[in-house]
Amino acid sequence: LCMDNDDAGRSAVERLCHSSVLRDVSVDSKVEIFVASLPSGIKDPGEFAERHPDPTLFRTEVLVAARPWKEWYAEAAARRYDPSVASDGPGSLGSTCDRLAAFLHECVPVEVERGVLAYASAGILARNLLKRNGMEPEGENAEGAAALRIRIESNILDAA
Repeated sequence: LCMDNDDAGRSAVERLCHSSVLRDVSVDSKVEIFVASLPSGIKDPGEFAERHPDPTLFRTEVLVAARPWKEWYAEAAARRYDPSVASDGPGSLGSTCDRLAAFLHECVPVEVERGVLAYASAGILARNLLKRNGMEPEGENAEGAAALRIRIESNILDAA
C-alpha cells in the first residue's frame, strides 16, 4: 500500500489496517502486505513517478523501505498519542493503549507477534510520556524508561 503523503492518506491506511480487511486478505490470499511511505515533499505516488520516471527509483527509494502492515500500524497508532490530551480523550495514553490492544486482539492472532508489536509500541509511548515530563529516556533515566515500557507493554497485552 502506498497512499498519499498527507494526513488523509495516512488515515486511510490506518483505517484499512485497523479493520479486518487487510487481515482477511493476507490470510485468505496468503500474501504479505506492506505499507510504503513516500519521501518528504512528495504528495503522492503519481508525483513521485513524474519527478522520477525511472521505475527502479520507486523500488529502491520507496518499496525497499516498506514495512509489514501490522508493524506499520502499531507504530502509527502509538505515534497518535498526544500527551496534552486529557486522560479520557481521543489521543490520550489510555485511548491509545485501548486502540492498540483492540488491534492486536482483532488482527494479530499469533501471541509472539502480538508481544513484539506491543513492545515496540510501548517503547514509543514510554519515550513520549517521559519527554512530556521533561525527561530523556536515555542516560540516567534509561532504567526507569525500560520499566515504564514494560508496564505499558503489559497493560496493552493484558487488554488484548
